[in-house]
Amino acid sequence: MMQLDSIVIYPGNDPATIVTETGSERSPIRAVRRFDDFSKALSESASAEIRVDDGLEYPVPADGTIVLCRPDVFERSISHQSDRVHALSARTVVVDIVRGYALEWCERLSLAAAIESDQYFRWQADQRITDRASLYGLKEIGQSIGAVWPEVPNFDGRAYARLSHERFPSLPDLLTAYLSAYVQLL
Repeated sequence: MMQLDSIVIYPGNDPATIVTETGSERSPIRAVRRFDDFSKALSESASAEIRVDDGLEYPVPADGTIVLCRPDVFERSISHQSDRVHALSARTVVVDIVRGYALEWCERLSLAAAIESDQYFRWQADQRITDRASLYGLKEIGQSIGAVWPEVPNFDGRAYARLSHERFPSLPDLLTAYLSAYVQLL
């Protein structure tokens, strides 16, 4: 049985514009979206090795490894490895994806999971909201860890749904619980 050995985060290098009271500035997306902080939060929830890689694309991950990346990094990776799309998709969690695309990408591409922009932003802003974190994942895995999902068309697809779990209210906790169960299917 496979176990979750490592999670590699590929934030990409797109610059982000931050607007402040004194004007705007451009900074790397890695810093603006706090991917190093997310890596640290994941390491507190998982026994797997967690690291951030500045690569603009990634190869098919080794057994026991899951990749977290932004949509642009995923699209660049599959465009340069079109013969390996399924192998890449099955080991990829797309992070910071627009809500309307998360479920559709999961279903069409058979992703490991997807995290909507608003869910990632809530974690990033450290908002103390009573709502539990959620991610789009396989219903089969959701059931195995005791997750729930709304039976609403925008959140519930054929194989994937917007999962949440009472015992895992934070995004890093939910993601590591989900991925630990998910890798056992690979």
